[in-house]
Amino acid sequence: ARAATDASPTRRLYHRFWAALVEHVAKQAPHIKPRKPYPQPWYPIAIGRSGFSLNAVANSRDRRLGAELYISSEEAKRHFANLHAQREQIEAQLGYEPDWQELPDAKAVWRPDSTLEEEDRWPEYLDWLTQRILEMHRVFQPLVRALP
Repeated sequence: ARAATDASPTRRLYHRFWAALVEHVAKQAPHIKPRKPYPQPWYPIAIGRSGFSLNAVANSRDRRLGAELYISSEEAKRHFANLHAQREQIEAQLGYEPDWQELPDAKAVWRPDSTLEEEDRWPEYLDWLTQRILEMHRVFQPLVRALP
């Protein structure tokens, strides 16, 4: 990966935003171990099992932020089906209904009208993303670990 200082203005913006998110999450959830941020549209967070990650996503084209459980294992379709079978329980624990997408790999919740270029809004973006990350980590981590 290229260094953030060598990247385009958009990539530098991603890098700065993810670095801010790492600090924000660390203050509220020291049990979540951050990775080094890179200048890319997503920031992966370990969820306790290979082939799964909890991603914070900044979609600049659609001007929205998101949090998703991403399944990249060879058994992605089976894992998705197992989690989807627990949909009602998961949604009750989260307190909202994520956008279930059999890609076969992602479940996401999105915040519209959120562009990183509006840096004065970063505190509200960071609060929103951190809350979704904490909720999704709390709910999905034990389920992901228990998958056959």
